[in-house]
Amino acid sequence: MTGVRTSTQMAKVAVTVEVDHLEKLTHPSRRLAGVSELIWNALDAEADRVSVRVVENALEGVDVVEVIDNGHGITHAAALHDFQLLGGSWKRDRGKSKNDKRIVHGSEGEGRWRAFALGDMVRWVSVAEADGRREKITITGLRSTLKEFDISEPEPTDEEVGTIVIVENIREGTAGALVADDAVDHLGAEFALYLEMYKDVEVNYRTFPVDPSVAAKYRQTYPIELETAHGEASLTVIEWSHDVRRAMLLCDQGGMPLGEIPPGIHAPYFDFTAYLRWAGFREYEPELVVAELHPVLQPVIEAAKDHLRTHFKNRATEVEAEVIEEWKQQQVYPYEGEPTTSTQRAEREVFDIVAVTASRVLNSNADKTSRKLSLRLLQQAIERSPGSLHRVLQEVLDLPKARLAELERLLERTTLSAIISAARIVADRLDFLRALEVMLYEPATKKELLERSQLHRMLASEPWVFGDEYALAVDDESLTSVLKKHVELLGRAELAPEEPEVLREDDSRGIVDVMLAKAIQMSVQQHEHLIVELKRPSVKIGAEQLTQIERYATAVARDERFSKTITNWSFWIVSNEMDDHAEMMAAQVGRPPGVVFQGQGICVWAKTWSQVIDDCRQRLKFVEANLEIQSTRDAAVDYLRQTYERFLPKTLAPEKAGA
Repeated sequence: MTGVRTSTQMAKVAVTVEVDHLEKLTHPSRRLAGVSELIWNALDAEADRVSVRVVENALEGVDVVEVIDNGHGITHAAALHDFQLLGGSWKRDRGKSKNDKRIVHGSEGEGRWRAFALGDMVRWVSVAEADGRREKITITGLRSTLKEFDISEPEPTDEEVGTIVIVENIREGTAGALVADDAVDHLGAEFALYLEMYKDVEVNYRTFPVDPSVAAKYRQTYPIELETAHGEASLTVIEWSHDVRRAMLLCDQGGMPLGEIPPGIHAPYFDFTAYLRWAGFREYEPELVVAELHPVLQPVIEAAKDHLRTHFKNRATEVEAEVIEEWKQQQVYPYEGEPTTSTQRAEREVFDIVAVTASRVLNSNADKTSRKLSLRLLQQAIERSPGSLHRVLQEVLDLPKARLAELERLLERTTLSAIISAARIVADRLDFLRALEVMLYEPATKKELLERSQLHRMLASEPWVFGDEYALAVDDESLTSVLKKHVELLGRAELAPEEPEVLREDDSRGIVDVMLAKAIQMSVQQHEHLIVELKRPSVKIGAEQLTQIERYATAVARDERFSKTITNWSFWIVSNEMDDHAEMMAAQVGRPPGVVFQGQGICVWAKTWSQVIDDCRQRLKFVEANLEIQSTRDAAVDYLRQTYERFLPKTLAPEKAGA
C-alpha cells in the first residue's frame, strides 16, 4: 500500500450497543493493550508481516501509531457488516482464520474499540480482493462517538492487499509505554507461543523484530490434570534473561492469549511469563476479567499456581548451586569449607538465599574486588540480623532493573543503612501524626491523655511537628530561665509544674497549659527560638488567649539576656479549636496563614491541632508517596508503645503479661 486517501463519499454505520460498554473497552486492560489487539487483528487476517511504527515529535511525545500488515484486508461489504456489530464476530463460529491457515485470537469483535486505548482517532485504510478486483476503503472512528464509524465508498486500486491502522491524538499516559526500551520484550512475551507455532510470521515493533527466542533463557511445560468437561490443561513457563513484567496469560488450547492475571507467586530472582492453556478459557472468555473469582476458572488457575510454585522452588535450588559454584571458582565466596554446627548451617543457608537473590546486581559489577567486598559485607550483615535483612533485601531486589540501577548509583553516595534509616524516620513521623489524632480526637484517649506529663513529654522529643528546622533543636537553659521569668503574663506561676496534679470536679485528671521551648544557634550571635503554648482542649483560642501570648512574646523577646544577640522568635499557641475572632486574626491579608502578630524578630502563630497535623502531612506527602508508606492506627499505637510507653495513659498502654 502506498499512501492514504479518503473518499468524500461516506457511509455511516451505528453500533447497536450502549456507549458505556464501548467506553470500557477503550480503557487499557494491560500495558500496550491497544497495540497488541491491532497486531492480533492483523494476524487473524492471515498477515505474515506486521510492522508497528511509532512517530515521535520534537518534544519526545508520540504523534501517530501505525500498524501495517499484509493480511487479506477488509472489503467494503465486510466493513458495513462487521463495524456495526459487537459480539457477533465471524471468528466466534469458525475458530480459525478465513482461509483456515491459523487459529484466531479474538472472538467477541472487541478489538477495533481497544485501539482507542491508544488514541482518540483511529483510521483503517484497507485494500482487499472483492469480486475479482481490488478495492480500497477508509474507515474512520472517533473516541468521542464510539457508536459510529464512517466508511468510505470502495475505490479501484492496484495497491498491495493489506491494512494500515493509523491512530492519532495519542492519549495522555500512553506515549511512555510506546517508546519504552522494554516494549518489544513485553510484546515478545505475549506473542511467544504464537510465533513459535507459526514460524513464517514476522512481527516488528519500531525497528526491532519481536523475537522472544532471543530473550528466553529457560522453558518448561507441565501437564495439569483436571476433572473438567474441557479436559486437561498445561502450563508453559518461559524465564527471560532480562526484566519482563511478570504475568500469567490465560490461553486457549492452541496457545492464544485471551486474558491476563498476575502470577500470584514470589520468585525474586526470576523474570518470567506463564502460559496457562485450557480449552475452557475460550468458552468463558467474556468472564476472564473475574477469572480468579469464577467458580469454574478459579480451581484451574490455583492448580497452575501450585505448579508454578513448585517450578520456581526447584529452579531456585538449581540457580543457587550454579551461582555459588561460579563465585567459588572466582574466589569471591566469603565462606571456606563446610559448616560444622547447626548455627553455621542456618547462617550459610540464609546467606546463600539472599546472595543468590542479589546475584544479578552483584554480578553486574565486573570488578572482582568489589564483588568480593560486597559478598563479605552481606555475610557480616546476615550474621548480625538474618531475619530483618532477608526481608529488606527481598523488597529491594524485587525492584525492576531501572530501579536497581538507581539504587546502585545511590549506594555510591551513601549506605544502605542510611537509606533505611531515612525511610524509618519518615515512617515514624507518619505514625506519630496518626498517633496524635488518636490521642487528641478519640474520646477515650482524649479524656485521659492530654496532660503535661504525657503529651508535653512526647512533643518535646518530636519538635519537627512545628517545623522541620526544629528537628535538630535543643533545650536551652537560659531560654527556659527567661520563659519562667515572664510566665506570669500567661496567668500562671510556673512554666510546666510537675506537681501537684490538676484534678477536675469529678476527680479525673485535668489538662494544664504546657510549654515547649527549643533553640537553634545559627551562628555565634544568631539564634532561632521556638516556644509552643499548648492550651487545654476545652479552651478555644480567642481574644484573651491571643492578647496573653502577644504580651508574653514581646516581654520575652525584649529580655536583656538576649539583647546583645540577633534572635528570631516563633511563638505558637495551639489548641483543638479557635473562635471566630481568632480565626479572623489568623487569616489576615499579607501574612502567612496562622500569623496573628508580627513584630521585629517576633512572629506569633495561632493554629489548631488539625492544621498542625495537616501541615506536617503536606511536608511529608512527596516522600510518603514515593516510599509507599502507609500508616495505620495499629502501627501508630505500636510506635507510641515502643517509644513512649512510660508516658501513655491506660487506654493505650500495652497489656502486662499475665494481666
